[in-house]
Amino acid sequence: MLEFEPEFIEFVKEQIKNLPEAERERLEKGETEFDAKYDIKSNVSLAEYMRRKYVFTNEQFSKLKYNQRIQKDTKTVNHMNQKFAEAEEQVYGTPNPYRKITCPTCGSTNTRKISGLSKAASVGLFGIFSQKVKHQFHCNSCGYEW
Repeated sequence: MLEFEPEFIEFVKEQIKNLPEAERERLEKGETEFDAKYDIKSNVSLAEYMRRKYVFTNEQFSKLKYNQRIQKDTKTVNHMNQKFAEAEEQVYGTPNPYRKITCPTCGSTNTRKISGLSKAASVGLFGIFSQKVKHQFHCNSCGYEW
């Protein structure tokens, strides 16, 4: 792990204190519209500014390891979101956005839920002989409804 010397951290804090008050407040809050003369880009928080200026430029920094860590963290967050959505679905009955509906005929995940409006229109056209009323999903690949 990359660590900064306490003197260096104090030096950076002093540089930030020397900024005009309005710009310093916006920098600390992570707001937009910073002056280009301070090498600060729009929508960049203080932590991101420090990371770009002092970590990415350090010779000990490995872009490959950084990208691997970001991918691992993203995968972990997605996995945890999926688990929370599954638990929420079981407890509260809310729909799980991570669940993929697969077609029982062809196995495709290119499916859509048949809307109530579509079912009502089918009943309006075909009356009691409408087959769409008893189905919930439609496969966009093979056209099967179940």
